[in-house]
Amino acid sequence: MKHILALIASLGLLSPAYADGTIDTLSAGAALGGTEQIPMFQTANPAVTTTPNAIKTFAGTTITTSGGASGGTCNPGTTCAISTQLPPVTLTTASPALSAAGSNLGAVIYLTNASADAPTIPGAGTANYPAGWYTTICNPAAFAKTITPGAGTIGNAATYSLAAGTNAAPSCIRIQSGSNNGTSDYGLSEVPGSTIATPVSGANGGTGVANTGSTITLGASLTTTGAGAVTLAFPGSPATFTLPAGTDTLAGLGTTQSFTAPQTFALGTITTNVKAINITGTWNNAGTTFDAPLFMNITNTASAASSLLQDLQIGGTTEFSVDKGGNVNMGPTIQFIGRGSIAGGEVNGFLFSSNIGNGAFLTIPAANTFQFGAADSSSPTAQVFETSNVVTGASNTPGVNWTIRGSQGTGTGAGGNIILSNAPAGTTGTSQNAEVQNIVLDQQLHVRVGAGTAPSLGASCAQGGGSATIIGTDQAGLVTAGTLATSCTVTFNIAYTSAPFCVVTWQGTVPATPTYSVTNTAITITQAGTTGDKINYICMAQNGG
Repeated sequence: MKHILALIASLGLLSPAYADGTIDTLSAGAALGGTEQIPMFQTANPAVTTTPNAIKTFAGTTITTSGGASGGTCNPGTTCAISTQLPPVTLTTASPALSAAGSNLGAVIYLTNASADAPTIPGAGTANYPAGWYTTICNPAAFAKTITPGAGTIGNAATYSLAAGTNAAPSCIRIQSGSNNGTSDYGLSEVPGSTIATPVSGANGGTGVANTGSTITLGASLTTTGAGAVTLAFPGSPATFTLPAGTDTLAGLGTTQSFTAPQTFALGTITTNVKAINITGTWNNAGTTFDAPLFMNITNTASAASSLLQDLQIGGTTEFSVDKGGNVNMGPTIQFIGRGSIAGGEVNGFLFSSNIGNGAFLTIPAANTFQFGAADSSSPTAQVFETSNVVTGASNTPGVNWTIRGSQGTGTGAGGNIILSNAPAGTTGTSQNAEVQNIVLDQQLHVRVGAGTAPSLGASCAQGGGSATIIGTDQAGLVTAGTLATSCTVTFNIAYTSAPFCVVTWQGTVPATPTYSVTNTAITITQAGTTGDKINYICMAQNGG
C-alpha cells in the first residue's frame, strides 16, 4: 500500500496538468480501459509513462495463511477465496473415549482397541464440537464399534454401529456436528474409498447409500439410483445379512437373483408360526405352461447311489425324500385330503383307509403274491373282494360282470389256468394246512373240480374176488367194481356237513336192480352181481357244505 501512495504523490508532483491549476478545475475522466498513458516519475528524470493495467498488476496483494489454510494473490476488484481445508491429522486410540477429538478438526481417528467396545464422543453442538465440526472415525479391528454420543444423537439415532474392518481395509465413517437433523445430531456422510459406505439421510426418514461396493447398515429402507448394479459383499463364514426389524425388506430382491454359494436360513427357536420361505403368485395366462415355483435342475455328472434331490427331516430323521432316480421315500402314511389314506405301517403291506373310517390291508407275503388282509395271525379277518354294485334306489338296474382273466399265451402256447384253491382241515397240529385246488378253469375251457385225495372203497366193492379201483375226488369220480360185486361203499375223503346231492350212473349195460343211497360220509351202491362194472358219480354240496 505504501508503494501505491508514493506512486500517486509522484504523479501529482510531475504532471504538467497540475502546474497551471488544481485538480478541482479538471474535467472528470471516462472509465479507464487499462491502456491509457499516465505520466510518472520512476526513480530519476526524465519522466516516463505507465498504464492502469500495469498499476493494477503492481498493486496485487499476496495473502499468506497459516494453520493449514491456503492463500494466494488477491487483486483489487476481485473476490478472493481462501481455502480453510485442513490437512488430515491421523490419530490412533485404544481408549473408548474420544473426548480429545474436538481439538483436531478434520482428523482421522483409528479405533485400535481389539474388542467390541462402545467409543463415546461429546454431543454435537457442545464445547469444541460446534456446528460444522467434523472428523473421520475408522475401525481396523475385527469387532464392530458402537459409537455413542454423550448427548444428542448420531445419524438421528442414539448410537451408530461401525462395522468391523481390517488394517488393510478399515471400516470408516465421517461425522459432522449439526449437519442433518439439528444442532444436537452428528450427521453421517460417506468416506470415498472406504470399505463402508456411510448411510445418508433419506426422504422417507430412512437411510440410503451414495456409492456401491461397500458394507452398509440400514436404519429402515435402502434406495439406490442409477443404472449401475449394487453389490452387497458379506464377509465371514457363514456370511449373513441382518435387517434391524422383522418388517424391513430388501427391495433389491424383487429382481432375479443368482446364488452361487450355499444359503442357510437359521430360524433358531421360534414360538410363533414363521415361514422361512413363502412363495406367492398368480398364474393368469391359459396359454402358458407355468413351471414349478420351486424349481431344481441338477446335472448328475457323478454321485453316490444314495444321493437325494430333496430331503425333509424332523429332528435329524428323514420324513420325506426324493432320490436321484426319482424314487419317493416317505413316512408310514400317505394322507389324501378328504379322500382317505394309505399307510405303510403293516409288515410287508399297506393299510388302505377311506375318509369314513373303513380300512383294508393289502400285504405281500411272498414274491408275486398279493394277500388281502393283514399279515397272518391267530385271528385272521375275513375279506371280501367285489365289484361295485347298483346303488339302492335305482329301479330294475342290472349289475355288472366281474371278469377274472388268466394269463394270455401266444401262438401254440397255452394260456394260464384260473385256479380256486383252499386248505382242507388236516390232523391235529399247529402247522398251516396245505392248499388244495378246488376248481380249475383250464385253458381248454374245461372245468376241473377238486384235486384232493380220492374217496376210499369198501371191501364189498371186490366181493367175489379181484380188485376194485377208484379215480377222482369227493366231487366226482369213476369206480371200477371187482368180480361179482353186489354192493360197493364209496367213503368220502372229507365228510360233507350234510348229505350232498349226488348222481350215480353206470357205463354200458346197467345191471339188474341198481340202487344207491347218500349220506354225508359215503355213497352206498347195490346191484346184481356182475364183474367189472364202471360206475360214475357226481356230487354237489348243499348250502352250508
